[in-house]
Order: sequence, then C-alpha cells, then structure tokens
Amino acid sequence: YSSLLKLNKTHRALWNGKYGGEFSKIEMDDSDLYCFKRVVGEDKVMVFLNFSESNKTINLNETHSQPLTELFSKEQVENLSKVELGPLAYKVFYTK
Repeated sequence: YSSLLKLNKTHRALWNGKYGGEFSKIEMDDSDLYCFKRVVGEDKVMVFLNFSESNKTINLNETHSQPLTELFSKEQVENLSKVELGPLAYKVFYTK
C-alpha cells in the first residue's frame, strides 16, 4: 500500500478538488472489470481491477501512446492497448 499512498501524494492527477485530475470511467462489457483514469494536463493515472476468479484481458478501444509505467512492476509501456490481469488482480499505470 505504500506505493499507492506515495503515488496519491506525488501525482497531480490523483489530487483532490480543482487541483486534481478529472475522473473518467473506462466502459467495459464485462461486469467483473472496473477501470478508470484520472487526467490533468500531461499527468495521467489509469487503474484496472479484476473482481473475478479468472484471468482477464482488457483490450482498450483507444491506444494510449503516452509512455506509462506500471506502479508495482515498474514495467514501462509505450503504447498501452491491452492489459492482462490475473484473478482478483489490479494494475495501476501512470505517467512519470
């Protein structure tokens, strides 16, 4: 949880009120998935949650060409168009 708390304090897209990013739900056909992004200026955070007990693949309708980093693995992604999630898993991507 310390990684999440640090990101919340340091990343402008997660700040509260008028200083933070706009919340946008990313619509999914699968009710086991919940996805959203918060964006302010060039700062972006994207969160993908899998509430099922099976693996899920999320194919994004729009490719995010801005380089993103996954919070826990530190994997850097140039063009985010697909996210793979294990059972009851989540991933958080953010701009540096």
